[in-house]
Amino acid sequence: IIQRAVNCKHDEVVGNVPHVLHCGHIFCTVCLRTLESPRGFIACPECKMGTNVGEEGVDGLQVDSRIIGLIYTAKMNTKKREREGDKHRARRFRSPSASPPDQEQQSTEVSPDVLEVLDEALCKATENLNTLDSLYQVRGPDYNLYKFYLEMPVHVPDACIDQKMRGVLMSEIGSVEQLFSAGWDECQRVEDRRKELFTAIQKARHVRQVPSLGTYCHLDKILKTLQTPVDAESYDMSCLTVSLQEWVVLTHIINPTHFYVRHVSERKAGTALARKINKLCSGEESCFTAEDEINTGVLVLVRWKDDVWCRAVVCELFQNGCLESVTQCPAAEVARLRVFFQDYGFSKGFSFSGLSGLNECLRKADVAAKAELHRWAPQAIKCSLKDIIPSDLVNGWSREACDEMRRVIGSSAVEMQVFGEDRDTLLVDLKKPSVDDTLLSLREHLVFMELARFYSPLAAPGGGKPLLFYPPVYPKLNTELPAVVSHVNTPSDFYIQLVDNMEFLLLNSKLQDCYGSPGSDSELQIYCPVQGQACVAIYDEKDWCRAQVTGFPGGRMVEVRYVDFGNRKTLSVNDLRQIKDEFFALPAMAVWCSLADVLSVGDSWSDESIQVFRKLTEQKLVIVVVTKLVPQSAALPVRLFEVSESFTELQASIGETLVRQGLACWSKQTQLKDPPPLEAAVWDPPLDEVTSSPAELTSHTDEPSELLLSLILPTCLKDLRVKVTHVTSPGHIYVQLLQFDAHLKRVHDLLKREFSKSDLQEVDWKVDMPCAANVNGVWERGKVCTVSSSNISEVLRCDFGNTVKLHTSNLRPLLPELVGSLLLECCLSDIRPAGGRSTWTATACDFISYYLTGATAVMTIKDPCARPALVSLFCSNRSGQDVSIADFLISEGLALRERKSVCEEGGVTNETPTPSYSCPPRPAPRTAPPPERVKTQAYLPPELPPCGHTLMSISAVSDDGVIYAMTPQSECEFERLMECLQQHIKTLPQQKRYNWKSVLGCAVMGSDMLWYRGQVLEVIRGHVKVRYVDQGIVENIPVCHVYPVVLCEDVPQLCVPCQINGVVPIGGAWQWDAVALMKDLLLGRSVSVQVIELPENLRGMVTVEIMLDGMALSRIMVHHQHATIDPPISSLEDYVVKPPAPDLDNWDLNTEGLEEPQTVLGVYTNPRLQDKGKHFRVTIKHIRTPNEVVLLDLTASEQEPLVEALQQVNRDIGSLTQLTDFPIEGPCLAEYSDGKYYRAKLLGFAELNPCVKILVRHVDFGSDDILPPCKLSCLPPALLRFPCEAVCVRLAGFKPPRVCVELERISYRPEWSMKSMLEMIDLLHGDLSAVVTAVEPQLTVVLYNMDGTLVHMPLVEKGLADYE
Repeated sequence: IIQRAVNCKHDEVVGNVPHVLHCGHIFCTVCLRTLESPRGFIACPECKMGTNVGEEGVDGLQVDSRIIGLIYTAKMNTKKREREGDKHRARRFRSPSASPPDQEQQSTEVSPDVLEVLDEALCKATENLNTLDSLYQVRGPDYNLYKFYLEMPVHVPDACIDQKMRGVLMSEIGSVEQLFSAGWDECQRVEDRRKELFTAIQKARHVRQVPSLGTYCHLDKILKTLQTPVDAESYDMSCLTVSLQEWVVLTHIINPTHFYVRHVSERKAGTALARKINKLCSGEESCFTAEDEINTGVLVLVRWKDDVWCRAVVCELFQNGCLESVTQCPAAEVARLRVFFQDYGFSKGFSFSGLSGLNECLRKADVAAKAELHRWAPQAIKCSLKDIIPSDLVNGWSREACDEMRRVIGSSAVEMQVFGEDRDTLLVDLKKPSVDDTLLSLREHLVFMELARFYSPLAAPGGGKPLLFYPPVYPKLNTELPAVVSHVNTPSDFYIQLVDNMEFLLLNSKLQDCYGSPGSDSELQIYCPVQGQACVAIYDEKDWCRAQVTGFPGGRMVEVRYVDFGNRKTLSVNDLRQIKDEFFALPAMAVWCSLADVLSVGDSWSDESIQVFRKLTEQKLVIVVVTKLVPQSAALPVRLFEVSESFTELQASIGETLVRQGLACWSKQTQLKDPPPLEAAVWDPPLDEVTSSPAELTSHTDEPSELLLSLILPTCLKDLRVKVTHVTSPGHIYVQLLQFDAHLKRVHDLLKREFSKSDLQEVDWKVDMPCAANVNGVWERGKVCTVSSSNISEVLRCDFGNTVKLHTSNLRPLLPELVGSLLLECCLSDIRPAGGRSTWTATACDFISYYLTGATAVMTIKDPCARPALVSLFCSNRSGQDVSIADFLISEGLALRERKSVCEEGGVTNETPTPSYSCPPRPAPRTAPPPERVKTQAYLPPELPPCGHTLMSISAVSDDGVIYAMTPQSECEFERLMECLQQHIKTLPQQKRYNWKSVLGCAVMGSDMLWYRGQVLEVIRGHVKVRYVDQGIVENIPVCHVYPVVLCEDVPQLCVPCQINGVVPIGGAWQWDAVALMKDLLLGRSVSVQVIELPENLRGMVTVEIMLDGMALSRIMVHHQHATIDPPISSLEDYVVKPPAPDLDNWDLNTEGLEEPQTVLGVYTNPRLQDKGKHFRVTIKHIRTPNEVVLLDLTASEQEPLVEALQQVNRDIGSLTQLTDFPIEGPCLAEYSDGKYYRAKLLGFAELNPCVKILVRHVDFGSDDILPPCKLSCLPPALLRFPCEAVCVRLAGFKPPRVCVELERISYRPEWSMKSMLEMIDLLHGDLSAVVTAVEPQLTVVLYNMDGTLVHMPLVEKGLADYE
């Protein structure tokens, strides 16, 4: 065997090594691969014994090192003999002097350096192999199903199945293979890469064990295969996930949390089952006899309809003469029974009179029949809608909820989404397809119809955005167009319709034909509208119009906006219909407008001005002229003109009409003169014409007496209106002062008269010679910059700042008296180039040139003596706001704020130059230090919101329970920041080896290949743990995607870290399940946040209270036993956040003429109970929780005088004054439900919109009520001397149960169940006595029945409370 292995014919093949089979015979790699079968099986040629090579193949078999040593020795001897033969021949044919010295034998051993590289490559290959194995896990169960289907014909012998069954099986395999065909190529790539890597690892390990094997393989190729990294993102494994929809039919409804469905796919199986049952019931052997017995739980066959039999299970059985149900009864003595239909899910009762009556409705199933029917599983599946509970927790599910569920689903097939399983019940949601290819969720529909509510807050459902209408088409600028004002809110908020549109009339007619008469039933009915959904709605109770959902006021009502008219209306959900795609063709017809050039006289438009404007315009034909184009989010400023009766000429402007009547005033930019002809103005009017008086306007219209040829700066250097003519960089901007436009025009007229008819002259043009240049047919002043041999000159335009190339034939010598320039070269102050550069980048230059060239701006000159002059420029954005150009460049990351030296800040200047070393320049954050060390600063801390109520969206929840939230302003800023970041770094920077210890702020490339700002938290091998500073998300990022540079360093972090107020997490730190709950509740949601306390450190956490659907997040965490209430912060009363007192300046305010504030009478006094240990009779007035009640001491002596005083007050209630001041805890008289007034105190405002309502507490009863101010009166001082009759106490001796299985909880005290509350109410009726046990920190008593037993004992015995 050894001799054959050594003398193998493939011994010269590279990588060919001997392997040992399980039988002990040895063969080379090439031979074994020829013997290997497709299933990985090798039959030994000598003994025919089989060897399974597995997934590793032949390379995974054991290598025989002895044979390798023999081969190595034989080859070395052969090479030695060949070298000796060469030397012998060389001696024979060469002279002795030409003979080279004996060469030393080169060692074929692998060097230690190569072995070290091999070890590193093996470590890297192991990581790559683990990455590939993780890709296998991504495949999931669907790929295993696919693999099982493909391997099934191999594992099942032909003898086990017939040809027909095999054909069905192969067709199933073909369908599964077609389902996975898109991902099979990716699987094959992963498999090939894995096999190649595993083979290389085996070879490398063999070389590591036997270094002499290095001469039999290509080590370079093996090292390359081992070291090549695996890019997991290059393998798209998502196509291996199968999305299977379950379509079901509803069979029976008990309530929305208990119903039964059947799979549509099992319809054929159900038909076969029905035929089988009918066949079993057709014979006489299935009838009951007198000897037969019926037991509960036994399978029987029941006649459901005529000639239709079904299988059922006996669940209740009654025998003749027995009132109670029995478990076993002879068939002849059965009086009635109830069965459960397994395939439909409902129960039904039957009554019989004798054995014959029993056999008419029931048949028995013997052992053989049960065996045959056992092949079909019960087809009725018990389901429950997930996470919904009845809207009325006391009465449970209403009949309306079941009827609505049955009406929506009906008998049609619906899609069932399975969330999980609870014992024998599937937690699902049923979704019905609609006309617009959307799915109607049954859960959301029941919640919208107020028949149910979610058990816990749910995030907004995912999915695509609803289809929206095209935005309206704006009219052209400065063009007269006829229009109709369709709706008016105010003169600054109204809607118009352009009348030249016949398509809208056709669309409106088609709408009425398509949707029919209002009130009729339609398959296009909307059951659960969503915010922003496009729909068709009733208009004026007679027509259908296009609309968009804008709000949900409650009570099954929906607020919509008619997109073709502009008005809003609240409708019932029954008045909405789904819109068809054909009605999206036309854009919205209503154009949102505002009246240009006029403003309201006061802070807002008066009712009279709105009525007059509505009378002049609403539903009338007007002429519209657009004065300015604005974004779709703003009202379009227009001028409105009345039209004469003949529709041939314009009448007065509606804006002027309002001004003449004193209902409006002109805006500051509007001049009191006739508007210029449309599209006729060319030159902008000088600034002084805008601000001068009417008397000065006449003098300005005349030409100036003296022509200004060179620029002379005005006396006032602030708020100068200029026009930017040319921009080279933020340090070189050329502007024209608009107040000198008339002089510039006169200069151009002089040049035109002087040179328009002049002849060409022979002039030797030199550099810096003044000239008159003909630029595009206009003669201008210029200066020659360069002259070429081809008579092409580069000329500087003296009045515009840019240079042009002209032929010398377009140049004329300029007269000396016309030499000059009306141009000002300026530079933006207080900024410097970003990135530590001394010059402006090309990006910054192109950016500012694109936005400023040709724009009109407002300029303030800060240093007129500097060249160029230091200025600040302000331009108007699209919303009409003035924006500083310098601040805009800083916000875009193209500039930094200029640093001020110490002498500038102190106000003392030193005329002598300061040495450079006395004030060294501070290094810019982006300067590149040596590659091995880099240091960056952290980003600025976030801008903290003020204390009080605000709306924030939750972006992240960290593993330690820190909640990161963003305000709506931060979300808008984040979108602008992302655009800026992508412009900063457009390509991946060259990666270097950095020392990350001194790196705080960094730039991170996310998985979406976009750049984000980050903060380095930790370095873990080849990854960096980074927190996205603008979102709060923490991820492990590969080092190659993290760059140590600070982007937009002047922009603070946009997310605010928050912590929950008033709770302490269990164990002192938030556990993983608590963090998971917070993520489910908060992530991606916009929530109401009450800012309680701001941190002293700006980078600290803000203490907040987050409200989710009216419930505080802190109470939710306490309810789920993830946290406990912090006693120093929380109290038994509901937490009310009081805003801090405003920090007012010390103003000298004049209070003359102001009314004196009303005197506050004081507060009520609490009644004095008996001393500790003494019994006294009490009665319960009000109960808040099972251990917190409001009681009345029956032994008090002042009850009758108080009753008489209240009766006297109610007789003279008309003489009392209405309450006008509402201090917290202030006393008052409040009307009760019986129409009488009782003593009360103010707790706060309950509602402010649409009307004011106040929360009060009746101090003599303990109950709370919400009343309008008209039902509150001032309390007579005589009633304040009586103490409160009722006092709130805590009941001692018991506490909430530690473990409670009841699902219905008290919303404001979730530690108590609703059942314990109802039980305690029953226990508190009757004669009771109390004993005071504690006064501080809260009044505590023990309640006894008249027989001396404790009141709370039954509550503890039933498990609804625990002993304290």
